[in-house]
Amino acid sequence: MKILALDYGKARVGVAFATGKIAEPIKVLPHNEKLFDQIIQFVLDWEIEKLIIGLSENTMAVETKAFGVKLSTKINIPIIYQDETLSSYQVRNKLKQLPLKKRQGPIDHYAAAVILQNYLDDNY
Repeated sequence: MKILALDYGKARVGVAFATGKIAEPIKVLPHNEKLFDQIIQFVLDWEIEKLIIGLSENTMAVETKAFGVKLSTKINIPIIYQDETLSSYQVRNKLKQLPLKKRQGPIDHYAAAVILQNYLDDNY
């Protein structure tokens, strides 16, 4: 099954992908007017069968679900919410093993891969 995962944020959205049991970070998308078009293009080009969206807590959870509802009107695949608690923390801990130069910059796609990997580990 081809699965796409998103780490939704107000400034950026991380994207990860899996066809088997291993999640792969793909890209960080800016959260702008082209965001939905870019996600739809991933879904079409990669023949995505399921979309996983990381779900945090409180206000951000409400915004993330609103984003998911809006996205669901534009694509015709199942959207599943996966708890993303501590995903960014896990990524930062893993990245500490790399040189500082490689740790700088957005980590949203790595967080999306953690979210997707957690989903895969729980369900397959």
